[in-house]
Amino acid sequence: METRDRESPLPFEPNIWEFDFHPPPQRAGLSVRHDIIDRLEQTDAELVTVIAPSGYGKTSTLAQWAGTTRRGLAWLSLGPADNDPRTLLLRIGAAIARAPTNTAIDLDWMFASKATETTSIDLAHLFRTLARLRRPSTLVLDNAQLVRSAPSKKALLELLRQIGGRVQLVVSSRSELDLPVTRARAAGTLLQLTENDLALDESDVAQLLGSPIEGVWTPETLTSVTQGWPAAISLLLSSDQNRRVDSIRRDEIGHRFLSDYVRSEIFPQLSRQRRDFLLRISPLERVSGALADAITDRQDSSRLLRTLEASTHLVQSVDHSGDWYSVNRVVLRVLRSEMESTDPDAVSEIHVRAADWYRANGMPFEAIGHAQKAGDVERFVQLMEQLVKTRFASGHVADVLLWMDWLDANTSLDRYPSLAAIGALVMAQEGRTLDTDRWLEAASQRPVDSDTKTIILLVRAAGTRAGMSQMFKDLDAAQNAAEPGSRWLPAIKVTRGLAHVMRDEIEEAERCFVEAARLGMENASIGSVVLALGQRALIAIGRQDWDHASTLSQQAVSIIDENGLDGYQVSGLALIAAARCARHSNDIGKTNSLLARAALVRPRLSAAIPGESVQILGEMARAYVELSDVVGARALIREADDILIERPGLGVLAEKLDTLRLSLAALGPGTIGLSALTKAELRVLPLLATNLSFPEIGEQLYISRHTVKTQAMSIYRKLGTSSRSEAVTKAYNAGLLQR
Repeated sequence: METRDRESPLPFEPNIWEFDFHPPPQRAGLSVRHDIIDRLEQTDAELVTVIAPSGYGKTSTLAQWAGTTRRGLAWLSLGPADNDPRTLLLRIGAAIARAPTNTAIDLDWMFASKATETTSIDLAHLFRTLARLRRPSTLVLDNAQLVRSAPSKKALLELLRQIGGRVQLVVSSRSELDLPVTRARAAGTLLQLTENDLALDESDVAQLLGSPIEGVWTPETLTSVTQGWPAAISLLLSSDQNRRVDSIRRDEIGHRFLSDYVRSEIFPQLSRQRRDFLLRISPLERVSGALADAITDRQDSSRLLRTLEASTHLVQSVDHSGDWYSVNRVVLRVLRSEMESTDPDAVSEIHVRAADWYRANGMPFEAIGHAQKAGDVERFVQLMEQLVKTRFASGHVADVLLWMDWLDANTSLDRYPSLAAIGALVMAQEGRTLDTDRWLEAASQRPVDSDTKTIILLVRAAGTRAGMSQMFKDLDAAQNAAEPGSRWLPAIKVTRGLAHVMRDEIEEAERCFVEAARLGMENASIGSVVLALGQRALIAIGRQDWDHASTLSQQAVSIIDENGLDGYQVSGLALIAAARCARHSNDIGKTNSLLARAALVRPRLSAAIPGESVQILGEMARAYVELSDVVGARALIREADDILIERPGLGVLAEKLDTLRLSLAALGPGTIGLSALTKAELRVLPLLATNLSFPEIGEQLYISRHTVKTQAMSIYRKLGTSSRSEAVTKAYNAGLLQR
């Protein structure tokens, strides 16, 4: 038999195969995955699988490990030729022979066997060879997805079964493999790494970005857009080489880079059938087998989704039952863009089908989003009429507001008086006075049912447009119009209680608030319950009954926390009452935290609901005085004065404000701090925590870039900071921003 030197164990193979026995060279600037390398180095698992789509750094991470590990590591990059089992086994043997610790391996017997003989002989010889290894080794098989033939897969399975305890097998692939992972997992000899492990988190991205620069990608936005996909992050960063490019242009360039990558690296791995299927479901954020069947006119979508998850990892299960899936966000964006540009009518049709499927399956909230995306006003209105009252009563005002704005932009409001009436109520709670009047006018153009009439009267009463006498008349009419068990009765009772407060009729007010809380609990009118409890807590504070006030305010704050009502007008009084109780107990930290949360309602306080708005501002100013925060109290009084100019007939609320103003006159000038932020500055503050530039913030708020910059500088000064990032951090710590 011909003698071969150690450097060329396979003389009959093409020279290019020599590269397959070495990890690929590392590119300059590549992030080192110390976390993954540590897990690989520390594990004693007999089988390690690294399964993720292209671009997750499988090969580069394993190569980094190969360059640092002290193990006797053998490397083999698999290719199409390995679909022949004899070639596969010969190359595995050759790779192991090249490992640093295996200088005595003899493969001559294998090379001498004839190609026509069965692979069982090759396997037997390879196992005997491996059994003579002086120490356990690690074998890395990269690109295992390229091995597709049944004989080669069978050979790999047998190899894994036989080498347990002698050679650690590390397999990297873009798709799931036919390996006995269940058995290995049960035996505790398996380590599985997926795209979730390989994805970069915000701290990883922060290291890649270095020092943050205003107006470019942030760790939060990069990880959100890419789901931590390393290749996508790298492409977006390379598209942002000009640090001064505006964000719109930057997004266009980044999207083009990602599209090119997905089309060149991902799409070629998909069959035409799979790509068409993914394209068809791309308008949806998530999809089940049944929903996909309705969208695509197939009957086997569940099977296809499971297959895509196993073979590409571009589709992932998003629930424990495995019924719902989502497509990788970057791939989804490219597919969606392609479909929207080539067949926009099909996109609308898909959303219509999705809306009908969700509605038929008892999920109207999901359905309305698809009707909206389809631009189907009639479907949208039908679903909105089904959802809006319950959604509003349960405190989910943000959803309702989005629906109202979309309805306003796509149809004439007077066509739907019942929705226009609820819209007026929502706009009032958002502090949008002009929109409140406009929606109220639209609701009043046509004959309406009793429920709509009740809402119209309630909004008029809360607006106190014609003074307090008319306010009581409107409330009486609203109560008479309301049907038994109406969901608006708690709000009517709360508003009547407020009217009594404005007349300084505290006993009558308290009875209304007690009744409002009871009715609100019965029909899940969460906002009314919180308002009523907050009012009762303030009444208890006025009587110096601090224990009762603390109990009531804590109940209200619990409901606020459970339902995410921070920032909504209904939460203001309860949070202030809780803060004053905390101050009475000398818990200054808790007091400041609760007042910071209460301050989030200020942008929504206006003449739309003037009595409640002035009351909140007055009570908040009183709480600031108790903390000796003179500047903050004066700022709040100025805001209340602005409302009183528009709505002067608010009874004793104006008198209480005058008394507070006189007490402040005797105090010093005070210092500027968190509480001195104006309503306009509080509107800008949450947007400073985003990746939006000053011009983009201006577009959102309908103000100029110069105004945004002026307000931002004022925020920095009042918070005692010198930069946007410092101001945002301090605002989070103070409770002015919610994570």
